[in-house]
Amino acid sequence: MINTVNNVTHKIIFSILLFMVASVFTQAGQEQTDIMNKDYSDQEVEDYFGEFLEIVERPYFHDGQVVVLDIGSFTINEKLGKGQEGIVYRVTNNETGEEYALKLPFYGSMEPKDVSRSYIKPLELLKTFDHPNIISVKANSRFMLMEKADGLIDDIKPSDGDNKIDFLNKIFEGTIEGIDYLESKGITFNDLYTSNVVFFRRSNAEGGEDFDVKIIDINGENTPGTDIFASIKSYTKDLYRSLRLDNPGLSEQINQAGNVEEMRTALSLNRTRPLNKRLSKLQTMDLDVTNAQVKKRRQGMYLAEDKPRSRRHGMVFDDDDAGAAGGCN
Repeated sequence: MINTVNNVTHKIIFSILLFMVASVFTQAGQEQTDIMNKDYSDQEVEDYFGEFLEIVERPYFHDGQVVVLDIGSFTINEKLGKGQEGIVYRVTNNETGEEYALKLPFYGSMEPKDVSRSYIKPLELLKTFDHPNIISVKANSRFMLMEKADGLIDDIKPSDGDNKIDFLNKIFEGTIEGIDYLESKGITFNDLYTSNVVFFRRSNAEGGEDFDVKIIDINGENTPGTDIFASIKSYTKDLYRSLRLDNPGLSEQINQAGNVEEMRTALSLNRTRPLNKRLSKLQTMDLDVTNAQVKKRRQGMYLAEDKPRSRRHGMVFDDDDAGAAGGCN
């Protein structure tokens, strides 16, 4: 009799726990789904920016100018990029000295529905996220004030003593972690390009330099029929090229991979040693250079298209599957 009661009690407890877990998974992503499904009227889009409408109607500033937002005044340091739907500036908070990347939409030349899709919804979604591989934004602002990265992911270059495949593997894993997190929130990330992922330098436990990978641009609405893995494969090929790898066997394995796990296996099998915890100083593009060609490349980080490089470096990728790079809208 006692055993029967205990069994019933255990079943009840198990059912309650199962219900609680199911409820958590059901609620996970509901907030993000509500944001994506929200239809903003023209008036609601205008009300979103309120008294600051003039700022987003004419987002053209020069170095040294001050722009007053809803959480303080910021000095414009430089324009980081310009795309079809907005401009991104490097700005400094005049009170705290903190640097951010400020994105402003082309409000005056866009339909309200496009402003909500490309700016308001992505911003509201980013405010709900908390993940080391997703860019963070100021939660108490109606403007997209992002943490300032050290560069685009394909700007990062290992030194001669560092294993390039280890770098590729670390970038790949960090990116996949970010995508998995977005998927858990009900978001289909279909804008995976090297121009939509950045890196942040940090010190490791041994006193050397390491880096973190973060996705910086997401969709305000899901696109039906998106082939996420095709984007992942194209992205990985672009990273292969940017690192100037010469490993025909690995490139063939990347070509043949049919899912993320097969891609992960290919990268792991080609690693020669664990990732060096004491990385050499990261060699990146100087953010202050004035060379016209480099500036054009950096501005491409926010363009809708970016032509693939012509250098193959031992690649055996098919020409029609060479991958494309894009950017923040």
